[in-house]
Amino acid sequence: MQLIHSITFTRSDISIFHQMPTKSIYPAYCHVFHSYFQSPNEAFLSCCMDRQLPDACLQKCNFHSYTKQALTAMFFKQDTCPLEAMREMQYCAAQGRDHRECCIRNGVTNTIAGDKCLVFCDQRPGIVTQLDITYLACFDRFENMKTCFWDDIERTQRRK
Repeated sequence: MQLIHSITFTRSDISIFHQMPTKSIYPAYCHVFHSYFQSPNEAFLSCCMDRQLPDACLQKCNFHSYTKQALTAMFFKQDTCPLEAMREMQYCAAQGRDHRECCIRNGVTNTIAGDKCLVFCDQRPGIVTQLDITYLACFDRFENMKTCFWDDIERTQRRK
């Protein structure tokens, strides 16, 4: 059985973390803190905060809570996070990069929407698509997309 721990942060919590000095009287704790904040979830949340997403959306800026169900609720306006924020959230999850090759390998195009789903995988700046009901089928492969984003962030962080 796998347990997933959920930690809730407010804007002020994150602001305090970002203001902490890199060197302090507790260097061992700084190392742990620094390692934690290099995670894919932290990169996702930091981006959402930098883009000033509404507080109602920040809880979804985490790979565990950014799910097909969450997006579907947003799409049908059954969530306090507005649909307009989905574009920014997807950009942040993908870190503004093109993941189409990985998405194709992961079967993202294997839906009735086909190649249309790749728009969710290519999140380079300037690429904007008006979503409509025909994109809902893409949510069936949402976990496959997220795997590409997560793996890329981890790979990028290891190189730093």
